[in-house]
Order: sequence, then structure tokens, then C-alpha cells
Amino acid sequence: FLRGENGGQSKPLLREVTFSGNRAAIAGSAVGNYGFGGEASPVFDNVTFSGNSAIAGAIFNQASLSGGVASPVLRSVTFAGNQAQAPYAAAIHSATDAVASSVVTVDNAIFWDAAGQREIGFETTSGTVVVSDAAMRAGCPNAAQITCHNVISTDPLLGVLQDNGGATPTTLPGPGSSAVDAGDPATCGSAPFD
Repeated sequence: FLRGENGGQSKPLLREVTFSGNRAAIAGSAVGNYGFGGEASPVFDNVTFSGNSAIAGAIFNQASLSGGVASPVLRSVTFAGNQAQAPYAAAIHSATDAVASSVVTVDNAIFWDAAGQREIGFETTSGTVVVSDAAMRAGCPNAAQITCHNVISTDPLLGVLQDNGGATPTTLPGPGSSAVDAGDPATCGSAPFD
């Protein structure tokens, strides 16, 4: 639960983390990120979200009140097998009111959640909501605020969540996966990843 309130800031770096099997009655089964008159802008770097379910998203992102900012950065993240209830999104659902703003930055990500799930969703009452630089699987959401690049909709053939030799359990792409060598080196960097 991340909350920037009344001018305060919540800007942690979460690196090499796995959120798995979490459930929430309403929103944000893995992460609730709220900018209520303050800033909530975490960075997720090499993070896996697997098998989480809520009414609205593995990540629920909300910006509200004057000065509210909720702008997470997702780099080299994988969303696999997450579920939400329609019309909400399984991976990340963002809500913004008229006096707040949210820019969700996504670089080199795999969005491959349960069949029929929306991956990214927005509710806005004329505030600013933007998703930028997204390299995504399963298609680019159809909204004017979203710019997607290098969208690959072929199944990435993700394995089960398990120890694949990294710091935390991951869903390793299988042989012939559309995700293998599909990342942008300009944002991936080189090993060890920064």
C-alpha cells in the first residue's frame, strides 16, 4: 500500500520482487498506489505479478485531489494469470480525477493475463492519464491517452511461476516465445540490469 498524501511522497524502488496469489475484495490485489494530494510514484524493476485477483487490477493506481500524482514506472515487468472483474483491468487499473494527474510508464513488459481480461484500464474525470512507451503483449488498449510501441500479440509461452535461477520466482518464457529477444535494448540496458 503506497500513499502520497497532503504534499507527501511515496516513491520506493521495488526490484526483483514477485507478487503472487494475492486477493483483494475491491482494488489492487498486489499493490494499491494512491496519490491523494501528494505523489505516489513507485518504480517496479524486474517484477513479476502472477495469479493475483481483485475487482480492479493487480495494481490499482489512483490520483485525486489537488496536487495528486500517481505515476508508477514499470520496467521489465511480467503480468501473468491475473484477474479482475469487468470492466476493470487485470494488470493495472488507473483512476484519476479532474485536478490530479497520472502518467503510467511501461518499458519492456509482458501482459499475458487470464483469457478475456483487459490488461490496462482507465477511469478519468478529465484529469490527465497517460501510458507511455509500452512494449506489450496481448494488444494495446484502445484509448486516446495511450501510446504503445512494439506490440506483439503472439503468445509468449510463459511457464509456471517457479524458481528459474533468479532472485525471486518468475514465469520463464518457453522455446519459441514471442518475448525472447523482443525487448528494447535502449530501455533494457545490459547485464547486470540497471
